[in-house]
Amino acid sequence: MNQKILLVEDNPLDINIFQQMLGHAKSDIGLILVAMNLQEALDSLEQSTPDILFLDLHLPDSDGLKTFEVIHSAYPEIPVVILTGDEDESKAIEAIRNGAQDYLMKKDITPALIARSIIYSKERKAIEKQLLHSKANNDALIENTKDSIWAVDSDFNYITINKRFCESFELLTGKRPVIGDNMRASLPGAYKDWFAEIFRRALNGEQFRVETTLNFTDTRHDIELSVNPIRSNNQQINGVSFFARNIDQRKRDEKRIRKSEHAYRLLLETINEGVMFVDNDGLVQFANRKFIETTGFEETELTGKRFGDLLDKNDPFHGKNIVGELLNDMNPVEIHFKSKSGDVVWFKVKGTPLLDDTGQIGGTLLTHTEITAQKQAEATIRKREQDYENLLETMNEGLLYIHRSGLVKFANKRFLEITGFTLEDLTGKKVPYQLFPETLLELIYEESGTAKSETNAACQYEIQIHTRNSQRKWCMINCSVTRDETGVLTGILVTYSDITDRKSTEEKLQLAQRELNTFIYKSSHDLKGPLSSILGLIQLLEKENEGTSATPCVNMIRHSAEKLDRMLNEL
Repeated sequence: MNQKILLVEDNPLDINIFQQMLGHAKSDIGLILVAMNLQEALDSLEQSTPDILFLDLHLPDSDGLKTFEVIHSAYPEIPVVILTGDEDESKAIEAIRNGAQDYLMKKDITPALIARSIIYSKERKAIEKQLLHSKANNDALIENTKDSIWAVDSDFNYITINKRFCESFELLTGKRPVIGDNMRASLPGAYKDWFAEIFRRALNGEQFRVETTLNFTDTRHDIELSVNPIRSNNQQINGVSFFARNIDQRKRDEKRIRKSEHAYRLLLETINEGVMFVDNDGLVQFANRKFIETTGFEETELTGKRFGDLLDKNDPFHGKNIVGELLNDMNPVEIHFKSKSGDVVWFKVKGTPLLDDTGQIGGTLLTHTEITAQKQAEATIRKREQDYENLLETMNEGLLYIHRSGLVKFANKRFLEITGFTLEDLTGKKVPYQLFPETLLELIYEESGTAKSETNAACQYEIQIHTRNSQRKWCMINCSVTRDETGVLTGILVTYSDITDRKSTEEKLQLAQRELNTFIYKSSHDLKGPLSSILGLIQLLEKENEGTSATPCVNMIRHSAEKLDRMLNEL
């Protein structure tokens, strides 16, 4: 789909450069509109809505953040990308905080950067709209639900309350809650200690549900209270949220179900989860159809058996009375059975107390949700992760992963052995220059580029490193860049092979070769002197015997001496 672009810029040179860049950008751009001041931009926006707006903050009729604020307040649905010079970067960042989608430095603009900014800005704007819509829906849901919803901070002061809670709390205490008020101060004395204990458990990190009966001004009501700690980004608990639901009808239904054993059994037989009734002694009294089908046992093979004895021998609850723990822990417990065929069947079990006619706990209803497939998948994933970790730690080469920011993200055991550094020395810090030269890092990034690439060729270098204790070592390194799913470069993976011994051997060999060459040169040079004397004496001997034929011995001496002279010259 062709996109409409509005460029708000007063510099003709910048306009021309930007239009050329847009022409080379890999984006479907159908129309480029230009406004040279704020008023022209507003007039253009009144006529038609662009898909994205590129905005210079400094215009003849407006300057700074006010330029963005005027456009954003009038047309908040349009994604805006700020165009800025070096001195304006802080203002551009402030504009992003106020709702802009992105900013581009004018000196760094490229067609690829513009294309990416268009895509990302539109996506961010779409996500922003979805979040606003989702928040509005959540606020409406909280306000219109029949449940009482509220939250307090760590000092018990209200930070969230809905309409239903205000009405219910006023019926309970005679006071209407207000944001910022302290809840403990408004509670009746009969509930202060009970609610303080619930608050304490939540601040200790527990997430649980409790059921109780409260005395309102109109009547008594059964309430189910869900309690959840509120955690900050650093996982620190700084408050508690509460969801209170009226369960009068559920309690009446439970009483009717308990009176009708046939209806109760029919309900258990038709649900799609395994259900088992265990008495206070831990003996199985009933198992429904789903549980029997899953485990392969007959009901008669289960009835009267101790529940803990039915678990697999490797299960931590084997032979124990698990009922008490299930009733004390609101969270499900994972157990594993050995089915009649010998296969292991995993369940997530939750216990619900069952009351007899006198209101006493007469046993526990155990709800079993089969999670065998989930456990098998988890085991497979753990094995693959362990295999991968073992591969990295046992490989003969040192392995180092450097993020695009230059920070070390991973180093294996062999790398630490080669360099003498520890994980604490490296992880999350800039890669030390003595282990990987910064110039080489930038060279690799420059050659690889930031655009999507189908292949990432590995680069090989021999470098000299300095270990943590200043020992020099030679390493052969292989560098490969890594990219995310969009093809953007994310870092470099480097393998280190210690070649110090090889380099030392090469140096010794070179030294030996130099010494051999010197020896040969000196030896041949020293032999040349006596040989030259011999040749000279032969010539004198031949001159003395001129006119007579040379003896064979003299000729043989001369030939041998000349041959030796040629050999020395070759050396």
